[in-house]
Amino acid sequence: MTVSCPHLPALDSLRGLAALAVCLMHATPLFGLSALAPHAYVAVDFFFVLSGFVLYYRYAHVLLPGAQRPMGAGAFMLRRIARLYPLYVLATLMGFALTTLWLAANGNLGAEAGASIYALISGLLMIPAVLDTSGLHDAQVLFPYVDLGWSIFWEMVMSVVFVFWAKAGLRFLPVVGAVAFLALAAATWSMGSVDGGWQLANFHVGGLRALTGFCLGMMTARVFLARDNAAKTTARPLLAWGALALVAAAAVYVVLGRSFTVLGVELLLLACVFPAVVWMTAVSAPRILSVGPGVVLGGASYSIYLLHGSLLEATSVVLKRIPFLAPSPLIGLIWLAGVLVASWLCWKLFETPARRWVMARFERPKRPALAEG
Repeated sequence: MTVSCPHLPALDSLRGLAALAVCLMHATPLFGLSALAPHAYVAVDFFFVLSGFVLYYRYAHVLLPGAQRPMGAGAFMLRRIARLYPLYVLATLMGFALTTLWLAANGNLGAEAGASIYALISGLLMIPAVLDTSGLHDAQVLFPYVDLGWSIFWEMVMSVVFVFWAKAGLRFLPVVGAVAFLALAAATWSMGSVDGGWQLANFHVGGLRALTGFCLGMMTARVFLARDNAAKTTARPLLAWGALALVAAAAVYVVLGRSFTVLGVELLLLACVFPAVVWMTAVSAPRILSVGPGVVLGGASYSIYLLHGSLLEATSVVLKRIPFLAPSPLIGLIWLAGVLVASWLCWKLFETPARRWVMARFERPKRPALAEG
């Protein structure tokens, strides 16, 4: 089944900027700096809001009760698997290969063989690693070979929730969103930040971030689809500037040092700023976000998001073995350029073809219509 909805390229650009922020946060040591986008973890919450918006925008009309051409849950999940899983597998295998080389170089391959295989199997199955894998990753993350795998796990979980909830009419959506937001605020109160979900100890925080973001995104899509196009025409330039202003305001918090971390600000970004940015951008389609490099960055955003971790580890190992090279802004910029090129190539040569192959291989062919007479 073909799901036709007008594409919103400006939202792709926002996704690309968010992925770039996460990339820069993790690459701070490579730039030789003490802090570089230290609050970029809030970009993950933006991803969840954007995912909720896009799924509702693209699929609500074929999933909600009374749809004229209804889509089955299996057909929807095939599209989500084709979108998320192939690149995730590639990133997992890259992380496994690099970790294996690192263990072999340090003489720990035999000692960590069991944990390594366990992490690989659980990772490929997209199941959080709950057993001890501290020998593979000092932070004891849920997905040792892809640090950000926890967010993809919740993306997949929320896709399942969305399709069956949509089939039931998405009843009580505002109530569920409000309860999830309050639960998230309570769960993160002692942490002082929403930065959680990637370890077993804060696993529940990841789920609450995902549920809250998806609900807010879906509610934003409802408002967007119910808009009066004629009434919004004259206001679009103002909305475009408003969207850009809110993006700039969020960027200020992203680059502030961790001493300026305020849970209330992060919850405000999630509950108000991110939904407003998505709605304003979707309505106004700012030209600066709708054409040019931003759209390309958006296309490669998933590759940037998942692959930069392994590319960062590999580069760090190489730098340690070259005495005359040390982390610096120049080295960081060269690495970033390499990540962008590699991600663009991965998007074009692997991610997109793999998605098409999965759809062609597993999508059920349409039944031919019966001839009359």
